This record gives sequence, structure tokens and C-alpha cells, in this order.
Amino acid sequence: MSQYFEFVNTDREEVIVPPDGIGLNNILNDKSGSDLLAWVLLDGPADGTGLNSVPLSALPDEAIAEKQADIQDRCDDLEESPYHDGEAWIEAKLARIVAAGLHVSNIYDYAGRWAGDSVTIAGDYADDTPYGAWRDHAIVTVDDGTGGTEDVVLKHRGTCRKVTVQQRIDGSEQIERHQKTAQPGDYVEVGVDDSPTDEPQAGELQGYVETSVSNITSEVEAELDAVQTSSYTPVTTPVGANA
Repeated sequence: MSQYFEFVNTDREEVIVPPDGIGLNNILNDKSGSDLLAWVLLDGPADGTGLNSVPLSALPDEAIAEKQADIQDRCDDLEESPYHDGEAWIEAKLARIVAAGLHVSNIYDYAGRWAGDSVTIAGDYADDTPYGAWRDHAIVTVDDGTGGTEDVVLKHRGTCRKVTVQQRIDGSEQIERHQKTAQPGDYVEVGVDDSPTDEPQAGELQGYVETSVSNITSEVEAELDAVQTSSYTPVTTPVGANA
């Protein structure tokens, strides 16, 4: 099986896992997951396009007040402004022009979150990288080859897939792999490198050991989808924004 790659921020200890797991060829040829990476790497002001489809309440009070004062200074009659109808500010248009003067990270929760950080595309075989040490480990009880058992640590695997063991007629075991995530008590496959018998075998999963890396994939996907469908509201209120 080919190696899967993930987007890793080593400064924040965060990771974005492209949907369905992707190999390097997918990243280079199909641009898989690159939209998520581009979103968190944005650095600069919003540019006046769909990025500004945000409610006025998501924008900092001082930025709104500054823009209103600027418009009033430039217009003898507010009715001449496309941002005021003579009686009240047109919120959608005002929000758009205010947002265009703000850095994306002042508007959104995840846009620009990784800008300026140390970011790498790391393979899930990357045992020697900082990210390799962060990934969740699995504790599995296996045959130690002497009639006893031994707990081994499957490092850098995240979750494991469940397997079942079938006995062949000759007494050997056949491992059948499933797509379900293994839970404690299920059997999982232990490869040659991790097996004390130097043979692949199935062992009983005791549990997972969580580490410090945070997977923000679902949050980034949700925010980007909301922006693209013009239904964005901030998950957290930006500093200085209206409540």
C-alpha cells in the first residue's frame, strides 16, 4: 500500500488530513486537499470577492466605525453612497468593503491560521519527524514466540483497522482485513517490524494512546464550505468584534 500524506504544522502541533487519505501522486496531479491547505495559509487582506460574504456582526467594531466615518467624510449626502440608502447603512455592502480592508485572520477562525508557521507535507511512514512522534499510538497484545504474550506499541498509526483471524486446514492462520476502525478488544494486524516473532500476526488491541497533535480537518472543511456557500458565521468571535 502506498504512503499517505498529511499537512502538518510543527509550530502549532496541528494536522490537516486530506479526505480519504491521499498519496503523493494525488497531491501533485489531482490537487487533493490543496484547497484546505491554501485556506489556512492565506496571508493578507481579503480581496473583495466571495471571501467577504460575512455578516457585519463578524467584523471588528472599530473597523466598521472607521469605514463609516470615511464614507461620511467623502460624501456630502449619504444617499450618494452605495453603502447607505439615506436612512440606514446597507449592511451587506458595508460588510463587504470593511472586510476587504482586514486581514483574513481577523475575519475567519481558520483562514490564515497557519500563515508564517513551519508547515510540511509529511508521510504517514514518517517515524523520524516531530509529527511522527505526535501521532496516536496503539497498544496491542501479541504472541511473544515463547508461549507467552507481550504488549507492543504500534507507533505513528493513528487508529487501526479491525481484522479477524481464520484457521486454515493446515493449522496456519489467515488474517482477514476489514474497513472498520478497531476498538479495544478487537484484533488488529501487527506487521513484521513490530512483531516479536518477526512474522506478521494479529494481536488484541488494548487501547490507543493520544498525543498532543490536534486534527483540525473537519473545522477547516466546515469553514471553507460555509464561505463557498455564503453561509459563514464565525465559530468564535474575533477580537474586537460585536457580540
